[in-house]
Amino acid sequence: MKIKAVTTIILAEFIAIVLLGIYMYNKHNQVPSVSISPINKEGIGGLNIPPWLGYTPAYTINSDTLNDGSEYQIQKPKDTYRIMTLGDSFTFGFYVNTYDSYPETLERLLNEQPCNNKFEVLNLGLPGYDIRQSLERFKRRGSKYNPDLVIWFLVGGKNVFEHQSSFLDEFGDIYRKEFVMYGFKGWLSEEQEKRIRDFVEKHSLGHFYKSLLKLKKHGAFFPDGHPNQKGYLLMAQDMLSYLLKNNIIPCE
Repeated sequence: MKIKAVTTIILAEFIAIVLLGIYMYNKHNQVPSVSISPINKEGIGGLNIPPWLGYTPAYTINSDTLNDGSEYQIQKPKDTYRIMTLGDSFTFGFYVNTYDSYPETLERLLNEQPCNNKFEVLNLGLPGYDIRQSLERFKRRGSKYNPDLVIWFLVGGKNVFEHQSSFLDEFGDIYRKEFVMYGFKGWLSEEQEKRIRDFVEKHSLGHFYKSLLKLKKHGAFFPDGHPNQKGYLLMAQDMLSYLLKNNIIPCE
């Protein structure tokens, strides 16, 4: 009887050790979840506004959580060329009204061109979003709109590129149409630029635009480095010029 009890205890301990080992292995090898902050009108309005701004920006968040003055049909309207913008606060349009963000301004400028298409520019940017979060937002919110072109504004950051540049490859695997990787000269290191160029060169419909636009020179930024209303206008004009010059959009 005593031997049987000891055997039971040993067996129980063995099972516990096996289960603990399985748990530790799974915990060590599991893929970390992506942190996606929920967004709504109340949340955006509650973002910290610095005292030097002097006003509260009017963000118009549509029903699909985009900082956009329009609602968009999932099914693209006839004769419509749809552009989607990804990125962080520079794409979102931090500190300015939705109307003055660079995606909204670019949409207006495009529709002023003598083209046969109507243009839609959807803004998926969110403050603080890195490469991985932007990709996840595209998968959850953007891909269903079937964009004809994606413009992804990238800001340099050692940790972001060291640990997340592989997510660019994932984007290339799930999106097979034209795209522009967009950044300011001097904001990306040579190593980061090379990583982006290597990625773009693997995709025949990919472009890398290293803009020469200098917001400081034009007095077009806020004290913390974000563009002001003039800065976002310059970004939109700069991108419009690039798209037209390189025949990326259908406009004769």
